[in-house]
Amino acid sequence: MNISGSQVFSARILSAVADVKRKNWNALLPARTAPNYHPFTDWTFLNALETSGCVGGLSGWTPAHIWLEDNTGASVGAMPLYIKNHSMGEYVFDQGWADGAAAAGLSYYPKLQCAIPFTPTQGPRLIAHSAEAKRALVQAAQNLCAETGMSGLHITFCQEDDQRILQASGFLHRTDRQFHFINRRYQDFGDFLNRLTARKRKKIKSERKSAQENVTIRRLSGDDIKPVHWDVFYQFYSDTALRKWGRTYLTREFFDALHADFRDHILLVMAYEDDSPIAGALNFIGGD
Repeated sequence: MNISGSQVFSARILSAVADVKRKNWNALLPARTAPNYHPFTDWTFLNALETSGCVGGLSGWTPAHIWLEDNTGASVGAMPLYIKNHSMGEYVFDQGWADGAAAAGLSYYPKLQCAIPFTPTQGPRLIAHSAEAKRALVQAAQNLCAETGMSGLHITFCQEDDQRILQASGFLHRTDRQFHFINRRYQDFGDFLNRLTARKRKKIKSERKSAQENVTIRRLSGDDIKPVHWDVFYQFYSDTALRKWGRTYLTREFFDALHADFRDHILLVMAYEDDSPIAGALNFIGGD
């Protein structure tokens, strides 16, 4: 599809991020060492989701990414976009909208969802170097929504500059609430504790001492992470989901795909008791 403004852009729909080369997609992103680099929009992360079966197939997440080029054929924009047949794995809980649509005799699904699957982290959604290219991405997504008869277009956990462009294009701005820990330039954990009241400081110290009794914490990144660590972590992940009446959106193969090309951007924290692993936490390393 062609989109006209002061520039003419050409947009096409990708059924997989692998329809374009990794270097071309990532050329639209900040360098991996830049403070504003977000690992979840990296081609490698999105491709791992697709090749491991986390999205695509019968998952209810069908890739329909928008790829934007200018009239010279240069790549100028991308938008991670999915056709959704449900609202799971989005962490915005819009099932009430679906119920309201059903009560009115309307179909809420399928819908278009611009998001990073299973990742409620704010970041860029309109990936481009210019505001005009971002507006062209929005127009291409709106055109796709109309042409395919989707009920609507949703963009979740986007940054403020993207929000302003979307609101100017007529989108409804929905607000939500998350709780974040912000590092106020603490030198260490003791420095953080010293900023708290005496009562809170005492309680945290007591809980921390109890939790770490006979426990060893190991932080693993890059080549220090081995397949056995992923085997154990996946057991933790699956067990946590089952005990919380959740579901395992991520496959075991996903972690192998990440390990192959992305392990330097991962910090895997493992807890051991008498050399036996008892817990783990998966962290991704951004540019800052």
